[in-house]
Amino acid sequence: MKELDKFHGIYHPRNASFSIWLTLALSLFFLLSNWSVADAAKRIRQSSEIPVIAAGQQGGQYSTNYLTINYSYARVGNNFNISGTVQFSSMVQSNWTEIRGLYLGLVFADGQGQVLEEHGLNVSGNTSNIGAPLNFKNSFTIPAGTKYMAFKCNGQAIGTGPGNQPTSFWIDPIKGFNF
Repeated sequence: MKELDKFHGIYHPRNASFSIWLTLALSLFFLLSNWSVADAAKRIRQSSEIPVIAAGQQGGQYSTNYLTINYSYARVGNNFNISGTVQFSSMVQSNWTEIRGLYLGLVFADGQGQVLEEHGLNVSGNTSNIGAPLNFKNSFTIPAGTKYMAFKCNGQAIGTGPGNQPTSFWIDPIKGFNF
């Protein structure tokens, strides 16, 4: 068996075993640390939670400073049909004239706000006239254990005038707002 040269760090089998265990322990620590951070990042904000009824029809309104979403849905088991309108606020209309690449989605979460799934909503209408309401609808199966839903929206707002570049925005139940 080779001896450890204390001054030059020559290989010794016992040191290799310790290094492997130390590497595994540190890797496990970082893996679990990253998992818990990612886990927390996948929770919707309480302020965005909209309770989902177990069965039947429901309607409501979700409003921010940037937009208002009027919606109605029907749920039978895990089959979910939703429709409604998106209307941009007067503040948005006074600063921008057009929305490009609009995405509207619906995030589903369990009773603790843990994200289960996300579905895009089919939006129709003229996004070059942000004063007019946009319609949306979709049908899909939602995951078992769904207790909450939350709306998600992103795109680019375009204004008028020289040098007015597209402004990316998002309204996200996890990250918050950027408009």
